[in-house]
Amino acid sequence: MFYHIVVSETRDEKLYINLTRENVLVNYVCPFINREVTLNDGEILNMVYPVGMRVFRSDQPVTTEWPINAQKHFKDFKEEISEEDPEIFENMEKLLAYPSYIDAVVKVLNDKDGGITEEIFADALTLLATGEFKGLRKRLTERDSEHYALFICPSGNEAVDQNYELVIKPSLMTHKFSVERADELASAGPVNEEVTEAIIKSKLIVVDLSGERPNCYYEAGFAHALGKPVIILAQTGTTGHFDLPGVQWHYWNSSMDLKPKFEKLLLGTLIESG
Repeated sequence: MFYHIVVSETRDEKLYINLTRENVLVNYVCPFINREVTLNDGEILNMVYPVGMRVFRSDQPVTTEWPINAQKHFKDFKEEISEEDPEIFENMEKLLAYPSYIDAVVKVLNDKDGGITEEIFADALTLLATGEFKGLRKRLTERDSEHYALFICPSGNEAVDQNYELVIKPSLMTHKFSVERADELASAGPVNEEVTEAIIKSKLIVVDLSGERPNCYYEAGFAHALGKPVIILAQTGTTGHFDLPGVQWHYWNSSMDLKPKFEKLLLGTLIESG
């Protein structure tokens, strides 16, 4: 499930989207009740000043296409969007700077009976009353400090290189990950120690198996054996040489085609892996 929270201040509202339930409780609701300063995804939030909060839940992430189509919304509302920024409709952070867009998203979430403010408030009071809040916040802080991802891919594939620079790396960095490429760590020849160590320390692995390179298959299998969350990509037409329960292949034609797919995959994987 995906959780979203509206933080109301005196003059405006901010919408934080695609959070975990723990994140909402530990970084927003409990600090709001306690009137504390909290740190979330590199942003310092002073919970002394907000005057209200509303929490929503959905079974899919909020994106530029759901629960409303961003391009259609701004066309209908005739709001001015900077022509100097043609990629705004692919950037949720920029879209959420527009109050009318926030209002439209929140209205649909509310109409779908996604409002769970009272439920979350009751859970937050329980965490505070039992003293579990501090322990949970400590665990989340320790876990979130380990944001490292590895991209496993064939070397010398221009389309894959473009996907990495335009889609995969920016998307991971949006979620505060540092990311490296396995082929930049490895020396020529068989899988080396640097790559295996990178896989071990990774919180998330993204693999592109276009070109069917044996070392990429080995590295993907090693990551899977360690129980790492693995997102498997491949160019359309690539033959898959394994079929494991719960392991899905996601095919792409271009970076433009991959971008919305990958963002949704990444959000879902992060939520599922906690």
